[in-house]
Amino acid sequence: MALSILLWIYIAFAVGIFIYVLLNLYHIFRFGKFDAPTYFMTGLFLAGYIFILFVSYVYIREIDWQTPIEFF
Repeated sequence: MALSILLWIYIAFAVGIFIYVLLNLYHIFRFGKFDAPTYFMTGLFLAGYIFILFVSYVYIREIDWQTPIEFF
């Protein structure tokens, strides 16, 4: 079994988080008040999300995903 199984688990988790972000944004724009603090916090939230994705991409791309895993 290759190390890439962990990458697929990470991708599934990232897709779940992305869906959560989309639902969050929908609720903010559909039911929230439209004022400066709302836009600021939404921008801060998106900036943090994009930063986390970028940092994880930088670290993930350095890994050799074809390395076999030996449990025992």
